[in-house]
Amino acid sequence: MFKIDKADVRLTILTSLKDELGYVVRDFLYYKKRCGRDVATLQAIEYNRHVEIMIQDNEREKEIGLLS
Repeated sequence: MFKIDKADVRLTILTSLKDELGYVVRDFLYYKKRCGRDVATLQAIEYNRHVEIMIQDNEREKEIGLLS
């Protein structure tokens, strides 16, 4: 588990975390976007704008679930 301040979240940081965990360029990075109370969809993170959308979507959440 990694803890990063919202102000420091950037695509480069997420990419380097992915690299540290042993994933490669071919591996995609997703976050879990809540849809209601019980359902979540996977949203791809490919560009900095996706990171900004992820932060906005999870503004009320204390944690963001990332998947690769």
